[in-house]
Amino acid sequence: MLKKWDLTTVFNNWNEWDKLHDEMKSQIPKYKEYEGKLNDSKNFEDFYKFDEDFSEKLAKLAVYAHMQNDLNTKDEHNDAKYKKIMMLYSEAIQAGSFSNPEKISLGEDTVKMFASKSSKVMEYKFELENLFRKQAHILSKESETIIANFSNVSNITSSLYSGLANADSTSSEVTLSDGKTITVTSGNYRMYLSELKVQEDRKKVFEAVFTHYAEHKNTYAAIYNSAVESDWANAKSRNYKSSIESYLFEDNVPTDVYLTLINTTKENTDAIKKYIELRKKALNITEYRTYDRFLPLAKSTKKYTYEEAIEMFQEASKKIPGGFYDLAKEALKEGHVDVYEQQGKRTGAYSTSIY
Repeated sequence: MLKKWDLTTVFNNWNEWDKLHDEMKSQIPKYKEYEGKLNDSKNFEDFYKFDEDFSEKLAKLAVYAHMQNDLNTKDEHNDAKYKKIMMLYSEAIQAGSFSNPEKISLGEDTVKMFASKSSKVMEYKFELENLFRKQAHILSKESETIIANFSNVSNITSSLYSGLANADSTSSEVTLSDGKTITVTSGNYRMYLSELKVQEDRKKVFEAVFTHYAEHKNTYAAIYNSAVESDWANAKSRNYKSSIESYLFEDNVPTDVYLTLINTTKENTDAIKKYIELRKKALNITEYRTYDRFLPLAKSTKKYTYEEAIEMFQEASKKIPGGFYDLAKEALKEGHVDVYEQQGKRTGAYSTSIY
C-alpha cells in the first residue's frame, strides 16, 4: 500500500507547475480589462467566467505548493515555491479588488437582473446576496485596493508560526526511569503519553515537546500579537465593532450566539470535573496533570498496523448511512494519505482538498 501522497494527480513535476504559474501571472492584468465595465450584463457574465477559471487554476497551484511544503518545511526550494504562489494570490486579490465595490454600486436589483439572464452568474446567486448583506463592510474601490495591497503582509503570521513550530523544531532524547532512552517528537509524544506507566516519565516526554514553546515564548507571543493586531486593523477598517464580529459576520452568526456558547460551556464544567476525578481513582493518580489525560482506562497491549486500522475503520463505516463508506474509501485510497512523520513535516490534524 502506498503510504505517501501521490501529488502527480495535481502536477507531474515542478516544471509543469512553473509553466502554469507563469501562464496565470500573465493573465492577472486581464482583471483590469473589466474594471468600470461590469454595468453591462455580458461583461458581468464574462468576468465571472474568467474569475472562475483563474481561481480554479490558482487553487491547483496553491494546493500542490503547500502540500509539497508541508511534507518538509525545512526544504528551502519548496518554501520558496509556496511563497511564490502566495505572492501570486496577493497580486490577483489586488487586481480584482475593484469588483465588489463596483457590483455594489450597480445596486442589488441590477445584479439580480444580470443573474436572471445568465446561468453562470446564477451559480453565484448566494454569493451575490451575501455581498449585499455585507455591503456596509465593503469599502470604496480605492480603499479596497489599499487593503488588498496588504493581503500578503496580513497572512505572514501564519508562515512565521509554521516556520518556528515545524521547520525549526527538533526531536529530543529522553531517558526514562528504567534507563531506556527514547526519541520524542511532536508526532509520537502522544503515543508515549498513552503508554508510559510512570508519571515522571510522562512529564519528561511532555516537557521534551513543549519546552520548545517555552524557550521561544516571546517570539510566539509576538507572532500572536501581530495576528491579533492584524485582525483588529481589518475589523476597524471594515467598520466592524470587533474582530469576533468580523469573522462571524461572514457566516451570518450573531456575536451573542458565539459568546453564549462560550459562557454556557464555562458554567457547565461539573461533568468534566467529575470525569477527571473518576480517572484519578481508576488510574491511581494523586495529582492529575495534562500529560495524564492520554492514559487509556482500558487495559490492552494490542498493536495495530496502519493497514489493519484502515480495514477496521472501513468495515465499521459500512454501517453508517448516506454513502459514508464509499466517500471514506475514496478519501483513504492509495496516494491520498501521507502516513508517517518525518523531519520538518507539518504536524497536527490535516485535511485539504482540490477543486
